[in-house]
Amino acid sequence: MKDNALRKTVILQNLPLQLSGLEISPLFRPAMDKALHNVCYTDYTSAEDSRQKHAHYEHDDIVDIDFIWHPHATLESCVPGHQRFHWGVASHVLEHVPDPLGWILEVLAVLNDGAIFSLVLPNKRYCFDRFRQTSSAAQWLQWWLTRQRIPAPQQLYDFLRNCTSDDGEIYERLKDLTPEAYQNTRCPHYTQQQALEFVLNAWTTGHYFDAYCSVFTPESAAALLAEVVELGILNVAVSAPQQYEDEFYIQLTKLGEPALPHPGPGAS
Repeated sequence: MKDNALRKTVILQNLPLQLSGLEISPLFRPAMDKALHNVCYTDYTSAEDSRQKHAHYEHDDIVDIDFIWHPHATLESCVPGHQRFHWGVASHVLEHVPDPLGWILEVLAVLNDGAIFSLVLPNKRYCFDRFRQTSSAAQWLQWWLTRQRIPAPQQLYDFLRNCTSDDGEIYERLKDLTPEAYQNTRCPHYTQQQALEFVLNAWTTGHYFDAYCSVFTPESAAALLAEVVELGILNVAVSAPQQYEDEFYIQLTKLGEPALPHPGPGAS
């Protein structure tokens, strides 16, 4: 069981909480408390729709949101009154995003220069992603150029075929095994045929199947972000990641506009 007070301390460190901020997809576990912080909540759908979607399992109450970030609109166009924020938080959101670079850029567009964007990400070593390869700058670049709006066939098939059906706690019991013995513990959640059927259905219908589109360790995330900064796609300072149990925390400080804008048009 996580120490939520300690967790929130790490997520919120360096944020100017007396000023206005934005939390993306807080659902039932917001990092920010509206009773304590000047925060706006946003998500891709209404709170009521989220409550219906998540009604099949037990969780804390899903919080009301302040505005919807519509899936086919920019975040900037959805923020009421063209408001700008002094900080942002997204906990366990980025890994779901088909176009991580485009998504980060949209968030940065509504943050002031000097604002901090605090990210909470799953460490693949401690979750069902542990047999998947970490994401690369080449992949992020492709998804940014194509403006990937739903999980690509590659993302969806890799997730469905290579995620495991057990929870991350098994890692602690297996981490001292030899690599060969460790790989033999792999328990895929979907067969090849099942994964293919999901991919073909998404491809032919345009339906959005949720997936972990990106895979991280603290080290890989820091290196990946540093590379896209060096490429000029992001103009941020990247903090050193901090690991805590099965997740880690990394902060992006907005330095200004990126040197390399999207060349356009590219959409999928």
